Amino acid sequence: MTAYNSGLKDYILPHPILLKDRPDKPINRGSQTYEIFTDNTPVITALSKKINSYLHDYFSHFTLNSNYQFFHNLPSDWKLSGWAVVLESEGFQNSHIHSESYCSGVYYIQVSNTIKDNNSGAGYLNFGTSFLSELDMENLDKHKIQPQAGLLVIFPSYFWHSTIPFTGNSERICISFNLLPLDK
Repeated sequence: MTAYNSGLKDYILPHPILLKDRPDKPINRGSQTYEIFTDNTPVITALSKKINSYLHDYFSHFTLNSNYQFFHNLPSDWKLSGWAVVLESEGFQNSHIHSESYCSGVYYIQVSNTIKDNNSGAGYLNFGTSFLSELDMENLDKHKIQPQAGLLVIFPSYFWHSTIPFTGNSERICISFNLLPLDK
């Protein structure tokens, strides 16, 4: 996995559409590409296959084992839309949702050692609104995921999510994606 993630990193960092603080996006102190799954390179094609395979397994398991309505209204056909995100020290994503999508996710390629080595939440993926109540603050640890290289996280697109700023000497690199239903 280390070699694969290294290949993804080497592909993303010099990418011609990796734009600093991309306008009209929730990114702060970082860079983001436009659509990346249309690139027909081996590393991107392999990631797309990995994500699609994982989505099929994930939905199959939960459709059979969950009473949650989300898993019983699955699209029968979809396409992935994805973009690379590179956050530098003190970088973060504002709270947002993906209203055009059925579910969203992120694959972590590189995580700064300061994120790996902390329990404070710096650099974590955070679920919840940007307007936290006292109860939300008390339960904040229940709504955070500590990124690590090779981790794939999937969640309903209507979940408000953000990233918590971090400091460090290396970037936090990931590919975020949406599952877009093709059903009519």
